[in-house]
Amino acid sequence: MIRIVGDSSLDLTEEFHHGEFVAKVPFRIMLDGVEWRDTPDIDMEAFRKAMSEAKHFQTACGSPQEFYDIYDGEGDVFALTITSKLSGSYNAAVLGKQLYQQDYPDKKIHVVDTLSTSTAAALIYMKIRELIDKKISFEEIRDEAEALAKSMRTFFISQSLENLRKAGRLSNIAGIIGKLLRFMPVMGSDNGVIVPYGIARGKKRAFEKLVDLIEEKAENVTEKVLAISHADNLEDA
Repeated sequence: MIRIVGDSSLDLTEEFHHGEFVAKVPFRIMLDGVEWRDTPDIDMEAFRKAMSEAKHFQTACGSPQEFYDIYDGEGDVFALTITSKLSGSYNAAVLGKQLYQQDYPDKKIHVVDTLSTSTAAALIYMKIRELIDKKISFEEIRDEAEALAKSMRTFFISQSLENLRKAGRLSNIAGIIGKLLRFMPVMGSDNGVIVPYGIARGKKRAFEKLVDLIEEKAENVTEKVLAISHADNLEDA
């Protein structure tokens, strides 16, 4: 038996995991000193309201002990984490693995640095699940999962610069100017690091730039799986 676990960046709907329980270590988000845990029962409407009103926020990943706890149970384990370039979640998962295997050395655990988050992690989950169903060996699944993580590209638009400013990734002046001029950054992942690919004025131009970027960067685009996700913006998705 092989199980798949992860941190809460692993963005799965019921359709993805066919009702199978997927244990996740939640991220913690501090909004003006109030802690929110990214768990399935989080009140998203209240969280989004609190986030829009917060002057400052910070995030924290789970602990090695929390990963240790979700490794416990029947079967070998694959763990999927948000890119290690943005969070300590991968390192916590690896340390949790090392601690667990000191106690249970026969247990196979492999931590996949997805080099991305959300939908990309879900695609890796789907590939691992497909290979498990085909009775492929743990080692072969590991190799395919790592290859997939390294081959995927993630691109996205941020319709507001405000959260980037609150997180300290953008100066106050740049955030104010961007808001006034309706600038929208087009960004993506480069080996796990979030980098800017351009900026557009207005939503229509931003989406046009996003499509051009996908066509430019994706090799053999007609042979690839294209997944689209959104943050409370189904209409644009």
